[in-house]
Amino acid sequence: MTSPEGRPQSISGTTRLYGIMGHPITHSLSPMMQTFAFQQHRMDCVYMPFPVLPEHLGTAVAGAIALGVHGFNVTIPHKETIMAYLDDIAPAARAIGAVNTVHVQGGHTMGYNTDGEGFLQPLQALHLPFTSLTTCLLGAGGAARAVAVALLQAGCPDLVIANRTYDRAAQLAATLQEHFPQTHVRVVPFAEAASIARQSGLVV
Repeated sequence: MTSPEGRPQSISGTTRLYGIMGHPITHSLSPMMQTFAFQQHRMDCVYMPFPVLPEHLGTAVAGAIALGVHGFNVTIPHKETIMAYLDDIAPAARAIGAVNTVHVQGGHTMGYNTDGEGFLQPLQALHLPFTSLTTCLLGAGGAARAVAVALLQAGCPDLVIANRTYDRAAQLAATLQEHFPQTHVRVVPFAEAASIARQSGLVV
């Protein structure tokens, strides 16, 4: 095996194994990027692609545990279905309804979703007053769900969702309200999105 720069990579009995599960997976750049990051930090770790068919997902999770894999990322089409095979799921991932990162320790699996956190971190550097902002969210798909959960966890008091399909936005709002009862979550027709956006402190 070679490094991202083409140099042979040293692998020993103490090398920690990580990877990414998905199907298809050959297009993923994660193995190259993660392995490069490990090398830059002088960590004795390797990151591998794990092509896993949907019908083999449960077996793959059990196999990862048995082989001593320390953790793995999850991509399409497994982000939702993998939740049934994990021991625990972080609150944010449960609210989002999808997992993209699994930590394995002592045979115990814990699922996380880092999409929302990745969105929120740059905004936190701007010191935005999330606890007093009305936020207009355009969309109701998987990415929008992750962003919404991150914003509500940060203390956003008022979230307005506008989506081309109103029913999908209403379903998302109901789920969010269930997990964050202290927050005001409402839905408006997509035709009103521009007007709501002008009244909002943050538009996503």
